[in-house]
Amino acid sequence: MSLPALPTELIDAVAQNLDTPALVALARTASPLYPVARRLLYRNLALSPLAHNLVLVPVLAARPHLARFVRTFSLVLPSSSVLFPPFYRALASALAAMTQLTDLDLHIDPDVTWVLASAPLYPRLSHFAASFPLDLHTAHFLARTPALEHLQLDSDPLPPPTPPPLLAPAPAPVPAPAPAPAPATLSLPSLPPSTLPILASFSGPTFYEHVARALALMPALNDFELDGMHWGS
Repeated sequence: MSLPALPTELIDAVAQNLDTPALVALARTASPLYPVARRLLYRNLALSPLAHNLVLVPVLAARPHLARFVRTFSLVLPSSSVLFPPFYRALASALAAMTQLTDLDLHIDPDVTWVLASAPLYPRLSHFAASFPLDLHTAHFLARTPALEHLQLDSDPLPPPTPPPLLAPAPAPVPAPAPAPAPATLSLPSLPPSTLPILASFSGPTFYEHVARALALMPALNDFELDGMHWGS
């Protein structure tokens, strides 16, 4: 019995063990094998300038039916990469079509969180790591990921300490413990779904009302400051 005559389920089971060159060859073998090979070719994508495959971003944007095959998607762009707005607009369109994602890694310019703005619901996404801060776009994206289990985001670095004026008298030396280093990432191994409505209202009066109600549940807290606003005990 020839390979194209085999049941699709059997062909799929065999094809899942093939590497990318073999899948490309399989797609060219016979027309009945093409759909199986094409679906597996787009299942797991790792894009970077070193891999010379960034062209897949506009391809997926122009062909959303291919983007729906993607299950894991990784995009790594070094800080030295120079990419123009059309690339990021294509990335936003491609991400909006990847509705079956389970893993998403975006290590790109931290100022382009707007690529997440048009993201739909991702019912299967369980892992999300990005070089993004937790801003309004990121918060709205997280609100569309009900199955999220692992989250890793970059946090804003703390400003360096300001040295005292040169003419000021030198203070008496007071021994003090060394400050703990600021974390480079915000990592939440398990993200409770109940936090997502709060993240979705990350700015405006509603957000601060959530903060005030949360503080009321912590009677042992003596002092708290957020974004220049101070809550005393």
